[in-house]
Amino acid sequence: MFAVLAVQKRIAHGVLGRLRLFSRPDPPISHVVQEGNISYLKIQAQVDKRHPLDWDAVVRLAAWAPAGLLLPEDFNPPDGLSYRPVDVSPFQRLLCCMACHRSLREADLSPSKLQICLIDPTGQYGKVALSLLRYASTVKVYTPQVDLFEEAARQSIKQYGAPLLVSDDPECVSECPVVLNPWGMPAPASREAVVFSTHPLKGQHRLCLTRYTAAVGGNAGRLCPGGIDPTQFAAALYAAGRLRDPVEVSSCLAGGQWLDFLAVASSIRRAYDFLNRKETSELKRKH
Repeated sequence: MFAVLAVQKRIAHGVLGRLRLFSRPDPPISHVVQEGNISYLKIQAQVDKRHPLDWDAVVRLAAWAPAGLLLPEDFNPPDGLSYRPVDVSPFQRLLCCMACHRSLREADLSPSKLQICLIDPTGQYGKVALSLLRYASTVKVYTPQVDLFEEAARQSIKQYGAPLLVSDDPECVSECPVVLNPWGMPAPASREAVVFSTHPLKGQHRLCLTRYTAAVGGNAGRLCPGGIDPTQFAAALYAAGRLRDPVEVSSCLAGGQWLDFLAVASSIRRAYDFLNRKETSELKRKH
């Protein structure tokens, strides 16, 4: 179970209200919110100008929720506070893959000339690699776990009639206009590439996406507490195995700017055109 902090600001109304602000607010309390498959620990606290949030009490209550604590947007804990934040990285990796798919659909390129590279240090993304064959006849996989992709490589021939090119050589990433890198692993992608990542990467790329937002429907969208970022709430449910509602990736962050998928698809088309022209020029020089 994870915890959510809900903060109520005490505001004075009239003379009696101003007098009440001299008294301490009620201490933070918690209760379990349960509806359908969704459950979490809600921590309610009060603050005002004279009485800041009792962070120690919040942390003690949050200890009952081992999956971590979600804080309201733009609400930063004091330095040195020891608490467990919700791990949003698994959900961000999911959104990273979804963003790549959506951008490729928007780009609508000829699969025969498109190369995509998946970077997977875990060897667990065989199904993701197979799904990329819908958009490109050449899908490369850079992974130190080459053996773990044997079944995916067999399925690629069976389902699509095209091989997965699996390698532990990082140079296989180069010259691919689209790189899907859900773990943010360093690799020598082309400067022209559009990279779908979850961390900023060293080097210059046409576009490097590092964070994603989601539109969440159903109970997950309806029950997201006020002040909590919906993507963070969905990430907490996903990490707890309780996200059953439809999710759609809605925007991508690149260099401090949020982009829609038309903009990302446009960058993919430019990278595709540039690298194909480069390959054609090199073939002409050789002949």
